[in-house]
Amino acid sequence: MPYRLSICCLLLGWGSVATPGRAQTPSLTRASQSLATDSSQLVLVSGKLKSSFFFDVAPGNGYALRFMPPAVGPHLLTSVRLHFGSFGTHVAKGQVRLRIASVSATGGPADDNLLAEPILITAQTFQALNEPLTFTWAAIPVPTAGFFIVVEGLGDASDEYVMHSPSLVLAGAGNYQIARRSQQETPPRLLSIWSIPELRAAKPINSQVDFWMCGGEQPTWKAFPTSKQVPLFEVGLR
Repeated sequence: MPYRLSICCLLLGWGSVATPGRAQTPSLTRASQSLATDSSQLVLVSGKLKSSFFFDVAPGNGYALRFMPPAVGPHLLTSVRLHFGSFGTHVAKGQVRLRIASVSATGGPADDNLLAEPILITAQTFQALNEPLTFTWAAIPVPTAGFFIVVEGLGDASDEYVMHSPSLVLAGAGNYQIARRSQQETPPRLLSIWSIPELRAAKPINSQVDFWMCGGEQPTWKAFPTSKQVPLFEVGLR
């Protein structure tokens, strides 16, 4: 049985910006196209796939993982690959934002974007998805302090968030309660857990990771350096 890691249960269970240069407009490629397109390409992977674990990218949930360039540089970021679960017969709802963030003064993901604009992955894309999503660029200069791959769930309104972990309803299907931070008096809406995009998880290579999350009752980024699972991300450098 797959384990769905909601931001709420994770938060309850675990107690200077570099100049990027000219931003690039991304293009989406087929997953069958290898990230390593030539011998000069270097692929960094966040860890080994944990097939039974997922991260729910529900409205207001965010996941950020820092990648450091090799000691010898400079390097250029040329691609990012995201691994999501398949929806099968379930109906996908909502959308997901991908951005490449520099490192803030506090060490977490900054609010900037090294891309010309964020990438929005729509429900229609998720509904038809049966393979990883790979985004490629001509080249983005990698800051010496590294960068964060940031994936954020978007709701119907910009301030929507998950109130708590899924609860069972009479029909037996799990639902999230989605509320708005600016309208606490408004009754929350229900959103099936099966309609939410899921990031596949990986076992980190190292015992310490620069992994940050936000969402639920934690609207700001919080570090989880000893997390036993992180999103499965792949980045291509040259």
